[in-house]
Amino acid sequence: MARKRGLKKQEVEQGGDMLRQVVHGVLSLVLGALATWLARKLTDMILGPAEPEQEAQASD
Repeated sequence: MARKRGLKKQEVEQGGDMLRQVVHGVLSLVLGALATWLARKLTDMILGPAEPEQEAQASD
């Protein structure tokens, strides 16, 4: 009987590990995107908006 409970507990733990990995992956994607957006926003605030690519090439 204890062995059956152990298997069920192990299955639950594996499912929890999978859920943990999925949540970790989703949070990594969301926070990575947020960090990129924030870095661009702060750069624009400090240095001003970037010049459009076509204007920058025309002025060379």
